[in-house]
Amino acid sequence: MADGLVYLPRKRGRVQPVVEALYAGIPAVLSDTRRNRLTAGDAAHYIACPELDELADTLDAILSDSGLRRQVQGCCLRRVERWKTPDDNLRTKE
Repeated sequence: MADGLVYLPRKRGRVQPVVEALYAGIPAVLSDTRRNRLTAGDAAHYIACPELDELADTLDAILSDSGLRRQVQGCCLRRVERWKTPDDNLRTKE
């Protein structure tokens, strides 16, 4: 399993990688977009304008702090409890 997800689309990225990370309970570092925030909520770390130093610091914190990893895993589980399957979040309302 992956140790984390780094997903930094500048505009409209896909939510599928984010949803899969949530279901797996792995930490995610995401670009600060409306779509990412609606999908992951408080279960991810956001970077507004990816700077290498900020990205490196965030990754170091996530990968080295086991307490933070447990906290993120709990957030992921709470976030996905409302979805039956990963596809439920990806479907558009008709």
